[in-house]
Amino acid sequence: MCDRLPALGCVVLLMVTSAQAALLTGQTVQTTFYYPDLSTVYSVGGGPVNSLVGPGVELTTIPGPPYIASIDMSDTSILLTMTYSGTGYVSQFNGWQFSDVNGTIPPIGGASLTTDMSGIVLTFDTDNIWLNFSGVTYSPARYARVDLTAIPEPGVMWLLGGGVMTLCLRRRKSSLSRIL
Repeated sequence: MCDRLPALGCVVLLMVTSAQAALLTGQTVQTTFYYPDLSTVYSVGGGPVNSLVGPGVELTTIPGPPYIASIDMSDTSILLTMTYSGTGYVSQFNGWQFSDVNGTIPPIGGASLTTDMSGIVLTFDTDNIWLNFSGVTYSPARYARVDLTAIPEPGVMWLLGGGVMTLCLRRRKSSLSRIL
């Protein structure tokens, strides 16, 4: 049985890590468009709009009209696909905020931006993501994708630490038995 313990620990760790990976699917995300700063909701269709994250595009109407982007959220990413041509007015903030309305989304530990447009500024904290398009030129089919990672649960870290300690102790015991 002891010989199978490390393998069993790896299987349990994979199961816990997979369960932890669920971030946005099934959650309600609030999307708001702000201009000219983060205290002013854009007056023409700036929201806020609550969306349940699941299959398909969640939003096509914020801000607008004119509608400038479709927003598709998946479990670990937010994809904006531009549907209009223009340049974001230069201001302190001109863009989207995505937030956890119900306090049920696991804390965001990391966010990275992949885009074919220059000048977009991504910022985030544990409950919010901001995409600032101030001065950004966009046209149809251009995109910005934010990939998210959650902060690992303490239980995952304990499980990982316990597995590493078990492996170290077994290796030490094995090397001691060879000496004797």
